[in-house]
Amino acid sequence: MINDVGLKVWDAYAIRAWPTIVLIDPSGRVVSSQAGEATFEELDPIVAAMVKAADQAGTLDRKPLDIRREAVPDSLLAFPGKVLVQGDRLFIADSTHNRYLVAGLDGQVREVIGSGEEGFADGPFATAQFRKPQGLALVGDKLYLADTENHAVRVADLTKQTVATVIGDGRKPTGRRAVASPWDVLAVGGLLYVANAGTHQLWRVDPRTGRSEPFAGSGREDIHDGERRAAAMAQPSGLTTNGTQLYVADSETSSLRAVDLGANGEVRTLIGQGLFDFGDIDGPRDTARLQHPLGVTWADGALYVADTYNNKIKRFDPATRRVATVAGTGADGNADGPADQASFYQPGGLSCAGGKLYVADTNNHAIRVIDLKTREVTTLALRLKEAPPADDGKVVALPGLTARPGRTLIKLVLTVPDGFHWNAEGESRATLGGTGVTGAPADGVILKDGKAELWVTLAAARTVLTVAVDGLVCDDTPEGKCYLDSAKFRLPLEVQAGGPGEVVVKGELPKP
Repeated sequence: MINDVGLKVWDAYAIRAWPTIVLIDPSGRVVSSQAGEATFEELDPIVAAMVKAADQAGTLDRKPLDIRREAVPDSLLAFPGKVLVQGDRLFIADSTHNRYLVAGLDGQVREVIGSGEEGFADGPFATAQFRKPQGLALVGDKLYLADTENHAVRVADLTKQTVATVIGDGRKPTGRRAVASPWDVLAVGGLLYVANAGTHQLWRVDPRTGRSEPFAGSGREDIHDGERRAAAMAQPSGLTTNGTQLYVADSETSSLRAVDLGANGEVRTLIGQGLFDFGDIDGPRDTARLQHPLGVTWADGALYVADTYNNKIKRFDPATRRVATVAGTGADGNADGPADQASFYQPGGLSCAGGKLYVADTNNHAIRVIDLKTREVTTLALRLKEAPPADDGKVVALPGLTARPGRTLIKLVLTVPDGFHWNAEGESRATLGGTGVTGAPADGVILKDGKAELWVTLAAARTVLTVAVDGLVCDDTPEGKCYLDSAKFRLPLEVQAGGPGEVVVKGELPKP
C-alpha cells in the first residue's frame, strides 16, 4: 500500500481514473493499463503471458510474498457501510461480516440476516451468504439489498426470513451490460434504482420481473450534466430522493448530483467540479468542496451528506445553495459530544428519522447518532439478544472455548453419570440459544445417545452458549427406573477471527 500524497506514482504512470490497473513485468516495463474495474477473465491471459515471458527470460522471482489481509475486528460490527431507519427499526449493512443486522432504535439486535460466511447463497437467514454488502431499501416486508461484491441485488423477506436474488449471479459482468458493484439501492414507485458504482451509472430494476436497464449515465467516468443517458458519473455510491428527483453521492468526483425522475429527465451537478477537484470547504455551492462522499439522505427539505474522506457530516440546503458542516472536526477519531467537537472515521451511510441522523461510522465499526435539535453526537450501544435466565433446572458451567464468527458447527456430546444410561426408546432433546447466537431451531434437536450436530451463526463478540436438555435417562438397577432429567449447560465463547469453525460441547448431566 502506497500513500501517494503528492500523486507521484499517479503521474508517473499517467493515471487519469480510479481505479486503474497497471500490469508491470519484472523489468519494470508497463505491459498493460486499464481504467476501471477488471474481471479475472480479462486479466488472466495477460498475466499468464507475462509469467511465461518472465520465466523464459529468467527474471521471475517465485518466492511467496508476505501478504497479510486486514484483520476483521473483534466487535459486533465490522466496517458497517449503510444504514436505514424505518419506523422503530434500524437496518445495518455489517459489510465486512457479510451480513445485515436488524435492530431496534434502542440498539437491541432483533435479527441477523446472513451466516457471516463470505459467498453467494440464497435461503434462510441463518445460511444465506453475501459478499461485502452495502445499501438497503425497505418495501413492506421486503428488504432489498445491494450485495456489492457479488454484483447482485438481493431481497430479504422479513416475514418468511429468507433471502432470494433479484438480479445477478455472484460474478462480475463484462462491459456495462448489467449491475456491477452496486453500492446503494433505493425504492421509488415500485421500482428499484441502483447506484451501479462499477459502471459509473444508475440502473433501474423491476423487482417483480427482474428486468433491469441503465437509467442514468453513459458509463464514462467523469462529471458531465445533461440528458440522463448521456451524462457522465464517477462511482455513484449513495442514493436518496425527495419524490421527484434522485440525489446521488457521486463519490469519485466528490460531488452531489440530481437526477430528474420524469420521462425526459436530466442530470445536474449540485456540488462538485471534476474528477480531481476535492476539498473540505463549506459555503456557496460554486466554491464548496467535498471529498469522496459515500452517503446521502433527504430530510427536512435538505440533503445530509456523509463527507467520507473529510470525516464529517454536512448539509446542503437547496434553497440557499449553501453547504455547512453538521458534525465532525475533520480529524480521524471516535469522540462523542457536541457536534462541533465530535469526531468520525470515514462515515459511509446515513438515514434520518425522528429528528435524529443515524450514521454508519465505517472505520470506527459503530453506529453514531446525531440529534439535530441538541447537536449532540452519541454512539448507539448495539447489543445482541440476551440468553433467557437459567432460573429453573440444574445449571452446569463449562470451561470457555474459542470459535470464529459466522456459521459454526456445534457438536453436542452429552453423557450421563455412572450407573445411568440414555433411554433409547424415548426422545431426548437439546435446545441451544444464548447471547450472540442465531440460526438454532426453536424446537431444538433430538439427541441420539446424547449426541447431535447443528449449525448456528455466532456474532463477533463474547458469546455465551446455553444448552437446555430434557433427557430421558434410566438407571442400571434391575428395575431400570427411568427419569425425565432437565439440565442447562453454559459455555462461554470467545468469538474471534481465525477461531475454529467447529465447537464441541461436552458435558455430563447431573444425577437425577
